[in-house]
Amino acid sequence: MLKLSFLSVEDEVGPEIYREIRSGLDDWLFVRKGLVELDEPDDDAGRWVTNLADWRRVVGDLVAEQDLVFCTVDLSIPEDGNGSPPDPRNGLAIVHEITARSQDGLRCCVLTGLDSSEIESVVGEAIPDVLFDFKSEAPNRYRNVVHSIKSQALSLVRSLRYFDSSGAPKTVLLEEDSGKLRDHYLSRAPYYVEKSTWHVPTLLLGPPGLGRKSFVEFLSFLAEADLRVVNLDLRSFLENRRRYEELCQLQQELGASRQGDNARRTLVYFADIDRYVPGVSGDQAENCLWPLREILTAMQGLGSTQPEGFPFTFVFSVSGDSRLRIRSAETRALIQLLEDTIGITTDFPLHHVASDVNGWPVEHPRVLAFPSIARSGRSFLERLLDLRLDELRGRLSEQVPGYRGESLTLADDVLDFLLDKMDWSGAGNYRGVASALEKSFDRFLDDRARDQFEMTRAHLPEALRTRLGRNILSMDDVRLEFPAPKGGAIEVVRKADFLVEEGELLAVVGPSGCGKSTVLRMLAGLLFPTEGTVSFRGEPITGPSSKIGFIFQDYSLFPWLTVRGNVEFGPRRRHEAPARFASRVDDLLDVAGLRGFEDAWPKQLSGGMQQRVAIIRALANEPDVLLMDEPFGALDVQTRWHMQDFLVRTKDLTGKTIVFVTHDIDEAVYIADRIYVTTPRPMTIGEEFKVPFATEIRNDHLRTDPVFVALVNRVRSALLTDIRGSRADGDKA
Repeated sequence: MLKLSFLSVEDEVGPEIYREIRSGLDDWLFVRKGLVELDEPDDDAGRWVTNLADWRRVVGDLVAEQDLVFCTVDLSIPEDGNGSPPDPRNGLAIVHEITARSQDGLRCCVLTGLDSSEIESVVGEAIPDVLFDFKSEAPNRYRNVVHSIKSQALSLVRSLRYFDSSGAPKTVLLEEDSGKLRDHYLSRAPYYVEKSTWHVPTLLLGPPGLGRKSFVEFLSFLAEADLRVVNLDLRSFLENRRRYEELCQLQQELGASRQGDNARRTLVYFADIDRYVPGVSGDQAENCLWPLREILTAMQGLGSTQPEGFPFTFVFSVSGDSRLRIRSAETRALIQLLEDTIGITTDFPLHHVASDVNGWPVEHPRVLAFPSIARSGRSFLERLLDLRLDELRGRLSEQVPGYRGESLTLADDVLDFLLDKMDWSGAGNYRGVASALEKSFDRFLDDRARDQFEMTRAHLPEALRTRLGRNILSMDDVRLEFPAPKGGAIEVVRKADFLVEEGELLAVVGPSGCGKSTVLRMLAGLLFPTEGTVSFRGEPITGPSSKIGFIFQDYSLFPWLTVRGNVEFGPRRRHEAPARFASRVDDLLDVAGLRGFEDAWPKQLSGGMQQRVAIIRALANEPDVLLMDEPFGALDVQTRWHMQDFLVRTKDLTGKTIVFVTHDIDEAVYIADRIYVTTPRPMTIGEEFKVPFATEIRNDHLRTDPVFVALVNRVRSALLTDIRGSRADGDKA
């Protein structure tokens, strides 16, 4: 709860100003719901002070107790209460101190005691952050002060605590880095619960676990409305039948309701409508989309406002993935009807707004996109972990005998894994974070040693422990600088922090010259970071290793050796017996389609054949990891596609771990299991994408598949966003 208080440096005018400002704030929704608390000034507490000395006596304690303190200041006040004459310099000293302490939550709203020309001559332009509002005879003369207080108060809100639909206390974090989450909760939420527009539907974009249900619980809390949750991600015909009957009942209730009905308001939340598949029930007549269609059609007839209110509102959610992935034409048609209904009931058609790369409307007041954990930023996730740990710590006193208030913490490697290495988009998002901590806490209570209050890797749920154990390569907070030609240093890599899982093909996409190849060289042990750690199977990399193969941009074949001689070079160099590696080399030649060319010289081969030789030469050394630095960049399109197919098949047959650097987004989506997008130099690891395609469907037809095209567009959008952001930062610098 945010605590607001007032302090008046006045004689008679201050209490009057306070009453007018207070009356403008009393009906504020966040005050009425207890999310913002107004502290009542008290004469006995010295809130109405009449001189500079008294102000300095009380202001320190008041600022320490409250989150935000607003002052009205009479510039013409005495220095003390011992008969000293009024002097504008005393009031000006207070204003300067308020400005200096504004970061501590001290603000100035109203200056009085002099007319406007006198104040301008005394104050001048030295304090532009202070709001001047002079008393007049006009009604609501302090309205802009009230708006300023609201705005400044909401800018300080970092978390909201309220009660969910079950009556349990709930906390939502609102960091600046959380994208539009602050706007959803603080700016738009009051609009959604407005009585006259309560009937207007809302569309939420984002996968489960990002806070969609928390948001509708918050709306129902603000509106004092009943909340019904209708999940449309159905798995059986029995679920479908029950849901169909529930929707038919709702349709009847809607038909019986009346405009201006004084009944308690109801918010109905339809979750995951894009996942509904007509026909999940054996009875074709039990199609849940039919009553939904009737409900939306009825809502269109209500128009954009209902002055007397309407008892129902409907909130729909979709995953936010590409619309092209919605296979059912009926489901797509219902979503289009929903968008039409939103346009009709807001007088703001959705076809007037832009669409994101997945085809969903953006920048419409009734369409809200929930940012991913990656978009919200690391600091946001770190605060979320701290919040959940504090909640768990509150249970220690009940479950640990002799508990004395020790802090509950996470081991460094666990914290690093949860913050920087775990892709929560595939593990339930924020819901997955909370579940992982809850399960870890239960194991911690069972297995903890005496006086141990740190949760370690052993306490993680099995799925997370397994994933942590599968990691073969890792970079932890890596930064790299090179000496500049004229002295100083050039920062090449600012923050590389990621994991490579065993058996996966990880593609790294980024602009030219950003440092992608430099990262590969650090993974290969050819370069060492300025800060941070590069590890292979949990051990720091101290130099090149036969367990990590490297394929450079050029083919790097030995021209004096035949194809077979090149492939056998590594095993022979390690003094491996020919009887041991001969069959392995033959198998690799078969996989690469090079049978019949064993005795050819490199100059007799095409570019694609030379690159295949380079790949199987690296595989002949039996590395655990293969690092590939734009190996297909110099090939023509047809040969490149052939090599991509070869790489996908080879990885599937050998099970090798591959880190593949490329500029080609289509190539990355076609071959990879995961994709990292990097920023321009100094490089950081940006957004991560999971590629959903199985090996057996990676063929020429996949490149025109709508899901493939949509994923290419998402990666391209992330890359362009990072490039533009970097240029904007450079312009500011």
